[in-house]
Amino acid sequence: MAPLAALGESGRALVLVLDAGTAPCMIMLRPLKLQMFALSCGLIIKELVQRLPHRLLIPAALALLLAMNSHAATYRTVYDFQTATNTAAWQVVNDDVMGGVSTSSFRLTNGVALFQGKVSLENNGGFASARSLPAHHDLAGGDSFVIRVRGDGRRYKFTARMDPSFDSAIYQCVLMTKKGEWEEHRLPFKQFVATFRGRVLSSEPPLDAARITSVGFLISDKQDGPFQLEVAWIKVALAAGQ
Repeated sequence: MAPLAALGESGRALVLVLDAGTAPCMIMLRPLKLQMFALSCGLIIKELVQRLPHRLLIPAALALLLAMNSHAATYRTVYDFQTATNTAAWQVVNDDVMGGVSTSSFRLTNGVALFQGKVSLENNGGFASARSLPAHHDLAGGDSFVIRVRGDGRRYKFTARMDPSFDSAIYQCVLMTKKGEWEEHRLPFKQFVATFRGRVLSSEPPLDAARITSVGFLISDKQDGPFQLEVAWIKVALAAGQ
């Protein structure tokens, strides 16, 4: 009988279950790293070599590839800065709109998007942000953002908008970073809070994937000084059954 393979999630781990006709083999992988499927596949096959008879390795590898391809299809890419994504479709909005002197830039460098600058608390300021220009992203069916970033240990916020106007409500979710470490963060839509100029809006509807027109990053942690956040990609995870 040909081996059967399936992938699932347990917490933030990826689980491979392989039934090779004898005792089912279950492998708990490292915390889910969506962009590393090719590498993960190689590591899994290496483990299968140690666990399975040689006659089953080729069909097991094929079953694994099919299962991983199926799993990967449950994500939609919003921006992938490791490819030729147009960062000109992004703009920075800092506290100078209200008299502050914080500065920032958002540009593509070395295969990532780099959001960096300096936050200043002078003149009652204290924030810097970058956002994508309004566009249709076809994210219907999504239930969370999944982003890969490398930060500086400061606290950021990932933002989303449903209204294409410049001064509209911002939905935001806190994003903590570890200095110098690449991390993948899953941010459920239900954790996003609607705000306007720093005030929480209790009357706004929940964040709706089908209506999202813009995403971005914001730093407003009440700390003076330089900041730097590298972004590899931004994806949306589809809800089960989508």
